[in-house]
Amino acid sequence: MFETETKPVEGWENAAPVPRHERVSICGLAAKFSAGFIAGTCAVLLPHVLAVRTHGGETHLIFPPAPYLLLALGAGLFIGVVILVITARWP
Repeated sequence: MFETETKPVEGWENAAPVPRHERVSICGLAAKFSAGFIAGTCAVLLPHVLAVRTHGGETHLIFPPAPYLLLALGAGLFIGVVILVITARWP
């Protein structure tokens, strides 16, 4: 069904080849983590921004307090790691 190109790992002549579509690349892992991190951070910050924008006639945004930003970063880090673990195919 799918055409796969397999090559043995250099220096490991007796190792089983890993199919090309199952290899883990650093760029792919970083992209998955980044997508999860941005999604988690936006999930915390977007309600704050929407609440401030719908508050009334004020046109400026109020910067969230430090604990709120730490919560956003923590949620982003957690979601990024979860997405990375769930979607990564480790050989």
